[in-house]
Amino acid sequence: MIRPYRVFVFRLSASSCVAAILALTLLPHQAEAGFCGGGLIEEKRCKAAIDIMRDLLPQAAAETTQPVEATSGTASGAAAGNPVPDGLLPAPSRIGAASDETSAAAGATAVSSGDPSGAVVFVPYPTERPRNNKALYPQNAALKDGALAFQSVAAQSAGAGGDRISGPYLSDVCLDVDSITEKDIAGQRAALKKSGICVTETRLAENGRRWRLFMIENRSKGAGPLFVVPHDNEDAAFATGVYGVATYGGTLIAVEAGEQRLFEGQDPNRNFSTSSTAAKSCRAQRAPAPLYTEAILSRRRSGAAIIALHSNANGWSGNGGSGNISTRKTGGGTKPFISAIARSRRLADEDTMIILAGTGEAGKGPAARAIRHFTEKAGVNVLYEQVNPRNNDCSLSNYAALNNIDPYFNIEVEDGDTKTQKLILDALADYLGLK
Repeated sequence: MIRPYRVFVFRLSASSCVAAILALTLLPHQAEAGFCGGGLIEEKRCKAAIDIMRDLLPQAAAETTQPVEATSGTASGAAAGNPVPDGLLPAPSRIGAASDETSAAAGATAVSSGDPSGAVVFVPYPTERPRNNKALYPQNAALKDGALAFQSVAAQSAGAGGDRISGPYLSDVCLDVDSITEKDIAGQRAALKKSGICVTETRLAENGRRWRLFMIENRSKGAGPLFVVPHDNEDAAFATGVYGVATYGGTLIAVEAGEQRLFEGQDPNRNFSTSSTAAKSCRAQRAPAPLYTEAILSRRRSGAAIIALHSNANGWSGNGGSGNISTRKTGGGTKPFISAIARSRRLADEDTMIILAGTGEAGKGPAARAIRHFTEKAGVNVLYEQVNPRNNDCSLSNYAALNNIDPYFNIEVEDGDTKTQKLILDALADYLGLK
């Protein structure tokens, strides 16, 4: 009997998949064919990597009898005595060091000794980012990451307790929505159970923080926008994002932070940078975050729009309010464009707008067409932010502007105003030609 197997995807370059095949030593021959036919890596390369790993791990291949499935998505570990790099979180292990093929083989054997309920497969996750980026793919990362990850799964399967948060991985298995207790997910269960909607999760460690990102994808509609909800306390934005994915396709990424705006002291929307040079003006970011940035932006299909979703408090401190974004607030590199044809009080509100960002002057260049459309035809206010390396704040809008990622839009409404945010999203979808 061939048991079902769960797939965990690691951010290894697609051309360096050898270590990602470690767990294939646990699989029966029939499951191997299913893996190689999955389209994630070229079939010939995949089978060649399997042969290599079987040569490297003869003990594991010979002694393994039945596979075990990792039940909670753990996929990280640390070689004994070695510092843990960003992206890999330590997990207590009964296996020992996993810095070479021998210890990895021991991990394979340990996994095989548990109760059989499925198999574990590690595969590389293709990305459009340069594969020679040492910040994302350090030297020998394929072998090291694969061995460390495999060790941790072995430790969990053998019953080791402790930290079970993974390094950078993407679970390719749709999660059971009823089993997710996070408030945002629980509040949208009915919508998330619709046909074609798949909820997965990515976890990564960087700069001492352990990030959790929920990915909600509409697999029935194919390509679509990348919706991003950075702030976990903005429930209206999350509800709009779910509506957007269900209606227009694409993927929603939401940061899980326990219903708080900040995560372990870091604003998730001030954490987009890949180098110290780019981040030197970002007062709200403690250190560059290439893994976090990559984890979110790698989900964007080429040419797809990025649609950030936010909500904010009423008004701003300059007019008696408590928010920090308003179409009545000027300066700081921003310029408001007020629509004279707003069709409702909520659309006309100072807290309701589409934010555009670019390096050129306000009202000129590529943004000019969008400004005219939304203010003159859609009845939506626009706030334009002019960005340069000196005023970069490491927000997603600033990162997009400085890295020529286009088109980017941010829909802002007052806290709780999901209805208006959905109306603006519909107007934006019409502008983008989304169906």
